[in-house]
Amino acid sequence: MLNRIIPNLTKIPGSRCLWRRFPIGLPALRVSYGTFSRPHDANGVYAAADLARRLKIDKISVIDFGVARGQGLLAVKPAAETVSRALNFRISVNRRDAGNGYQDQSITSICPMCG
Repeated sequence: MLNRIIPNLTKIPGSRCLWRRFPIGLPALRVSYGTFSRPHDANGVYAAADLARRLKIDKISVIDFGVARGQGLLAVKPAAETVSRALNFRISVNRRDAGNGYQDQSITSICPMCG
């Protein structure tokens, strides 16, 4: 039933923006409908974490190779935290910069569930 309702709801203009603002539902569902701020980044983080979990790997690192203003890192961190909580999995988010972007050349954030 839900498989028929959600595709129709997401066709309504502004519904994905609303879903992005009020993030409810499992990350797998949110990734499949692209409700993260940068869906392609969230999809990559989720797919990597899911595969690693199935292969019984206990932690992965996600690396953002910095370009421009760092919007990628701003999108990857919340996606990694959401996926980490949902899958009860450790994800480390790292940023590498060529020297033109952030003042801090390497930002490492361990998700809250990693403790």
